Amino acid sequence: MNVYIVETARRLANLGVEVEIFTRATSGTLPATVELTPGVTVRNIAAGPFEPMVKEDLPALLCPFASGVLRVEAQQEPGYFDLVHSHYWLSGQVGALAKDRWRVPLVHSMHTMAKVKNSMLAEGDVPEPSSRVLGEAAVVEAADRLIANTDAEALQLIDLYDANPALVSTVPPGVDLVRFTPGNVADARRRVGLPVDAHVLLFVGRIQPLKSPDVVLRATARLLESQPQLRDKLVVAVVGGPSGPDSRILTTCKHLRVNWASLTSSSSSRRLTRPSSSTGTAQPMSRSCRRTTSRSAWLRSSRKHVGRRWLRRPSAAFVPLSPVGTPGC
Repeated sequence: MNVYIVETARRLANLGVEVEIFTRATSGTLPATVELTPGVTVRNIAAGPFEPMVKEDLPALLCPFASGVLRVEAQQEPGYFDLVHSHYWLSGQVGALAKDRWRVPLVHSMHTMAKVKNSMLAEGDVPEPSSRVLGEAAVVEAADRLIANTDAEALQLIDLYDANPALVSTVPPGVDLVRFTPGNVADARRRVGLPVDAHVLLFVGRIQPLKSPDVVLRATARLLESQPQLRDKLVVAVVGGPSGPDSRILTTCKHLRVNWASLTSSSSSRRLTRPSSSTGTAQPMSRSCRRTTSRSAWLRSSRKHVGRRWLRRPSAAFVPLSPVGTPGC
């Protein structure tokens, strides 16, 4: 989501839209504000300990994060922000609060939804808590526009969260065509040490049950049962790092890591698999179909140069934290 936010902010800035990104400070040495690129300002809000945190602990930081965001606006001229775009349900909680305080429209992108994840949990996964389900419902009700990445996500918002169809728009994520472009397979394989004549299956993603890397391995076993002649040439590349509360048990998988940028951008694989539990099935993708997605946060806008600008913050930042009505907010 961070990539998504940064790239969206940069392109809005290129269009003359002034953008501010709010994120939680994870280090005491970070400056309060950083210019990411001309027209894009990142604000590091002090909320909780100066260190990365697991998402399960973030709801407890909703109030201090929201307070920091509102304090920024209070130091500006009235009408400083024209619009808020929040990403992920925690950011949406703060976005709903900012909408009411600043009297501006709220645009929200959910990216993932508790009801969807709970309906197709991977074995051993813990369901998303009811507090998240309720929080997402509150954000859907508060938003003036809901942005879905796919038509399927748009239908989930409507069917599972009773979103108003007239307020839901589908905006597919973009692709960095400089980084993600077809290339020479043989040269790419030589650079990363893969046999030129190998049959390569590529898994790219966080190493956790939700992303189901085990599905790739099981599918590979089935493939070799039916086509044993592939055994000497089949290579399964698992590219990614451990993620989630069980990351410590995955440190033994470090030897599986490969240069992800080399593998993906140089087209060294013939098939990219996406066996995520959120889709239910592995999805082979040809090189020409690769996409990038990421996390984002807020978009904001001020009226200095353009009649209307926006503010949007990155996902890392809008990882605030609890229902809007939490006492003390």
